[in-house]
Amino acid sequence: MEPDYSRYSLDELFDVQDRIDSEKYPERFARIKQQILSKQRESVQKVNELFNMEDAGVSFVINKTDEDDFEVKVAITYNFITSYQKNWHSFELSSKKLKYLIECLTEGIESKHGSTSILQANQMIVKRRKVPVKFCEVRMYRRFFILGFNIVPTSISGKIITGLNRIEI
Repeated sequence: MEPDYSRYSLDELFDVQDRIDSEKYPERFARIKQQILSKQRESVQKVNELFNMEDAGVSFVINKTDEDDFEVKVAITYNFITSYQKNWHSFELSSKKLKYLIECLTEGIESKHGSTSILQANQMIVKRRKVPVKFCEVRMYRRFFILGFNIVPTSISGKIITGLNRIEI
């Protein structure tokens, strides 16, 4: 039975492309490459950037990908022992979930946002805040299949939070 690669996400397609034996399955490999190209073209056509701001080592981007779907990309630059590291996280959220994320960052409501699939998890964990301050502490969590995970603590600045509250969803 042949897999239906049209149902795979772009990340899943890249994962399959890395793992498939292209010599043993040249037709499948070609179909995977074709689906990757097709999905990349679709994503370029569908993406509409709503928000893009960088402050205090955190880059926060929101793209509207469909009528009610948004892609949230967060990049964090941090000092790791002797060099700077950059860590990327990407979430697919509905408008309702995006509004809730912005509310949690604004009010300091303890919450988790993002995906928790066994294959690949990306989450933003918002830490509880008791008093009003000009930033919100979060933990960025990412898991790669069963192989490993990383957690990066950071803060989303008041400048980014204020900008998030100005966008129309």
